[in-house]
Amino acid sequence: MIKDVEVPLKSSGSGTCRECQQGKMVQNPFPSNRDKRSYDTFELLHLDICGPMEKDSLGGSKYLLLIIDEASGCMKGFCLRVKSESGDYIRKYIAMVQTQFCKKVKFVRHDGAREFATNSLQLFYEDEGIEQQTTVPYAHQHLKQQ
Repeated sequence: MIKDVEVPLKSSGSGTCRECQQGKMVQNPFPSNRDKRSYDTFELLHLDICGPMEKDSLGGSKYLLLIIDEASGCMKGFCLRVKSESGDYIRKYIAMVQTQFCKKVKFVRHDGAREFATNSLQLFYEDEGIEQQTTVPYAHQHLKQQ
């Protein structure tokens, strides 16, 4: 143990008043969704695509499909060469959830991007009894807020 050493205390204040911080904000903070309905595991899945990435992956992928479970926060990512591959991965993931976990996906939420609303996916959602929910484009905070 070291004795007789003074450790300088950091200031507890940020050095900037609250009003100044709010004035520099680009957009308003999103409200908490504590009062919203809670979902069972795999009942609501959030879908999002990132990309194109600056550099292709070793396998030639440019995009990343993210599927996030609302209840558990469990995330699964799929590397895509083109966005149109997302439908196949979504169908396979939902089938895996139903087989491996005996859970029924009831809702999918996305930003309304075309790759999530193709005719084949629309028919798949209808056949499986899955309701689509869309959010505001480019507001990824909404994906976890409704």
